[in-house]
Amino acid sequence: MTLPVVIPTSAAYGATPPAGQVFVLPDDSFVCGCRNIAEYGGFHPCDRAGNLMAADPYVNGEENPTWEGYYWCGGCGQIVIDARALVFPPS
Repeated sequence: MTLPVVIPTSAAYGATPPAGQVFVLPDDSFVCGCRNIAEYGGFHPCDRAGNLMAADPYVNGEENPTWEGYYWCGGCGQIVIDARALVFPPS
């Protein structure tokens, strides 16, 4: 099953996204339409297909060098967030 990939929309604190959408708040935290936030189910690094990536830091302490900026929603497990523009902003 292919999970939908969504681009988060900027929103103010207290905003609640509709199902299938993700908001990014002023502090750069996510809120999924399933009501998940980082402190609950969390958002976990994954590939575009939603396959989770190893959470262990690499020898140099960096993130997985193959990670492209996608997150899987740990609340609903039904959404992949395309956060590439937030994680790797254009220079």
